[in-house]
Amino acid sequence: MPRIHQEKGFRFFFYTDEHEPKHIHAFKSGGKVKIELETLAIVHQKGLKDSEAKQALTITRHNQKQFIQDWDEYFME
Repeated sequence: MPRIHQEKGFRFFFYTDEHEPKHIHAFKSGGKVKIELETLAIVHQKGLKDSEAKQALTITRHNQKQFIQDWDEYFME
């Protein structure tokens, strides 16, 4: 499970057997959120407050280009 970013208590990563559409997982304090990278849509949320999910979305938005590049490098090789 490649971890690609850590910020404000969140660990951002993708699994080694991921599928399209491109997305990132973020974990914090036992909660998780899944965010599509192209649309920046939250597609799954469990155990996080809405404010925490929005914070993960903001971090993803700021790192969107890098996260997509990391995805492409890992899965397109």
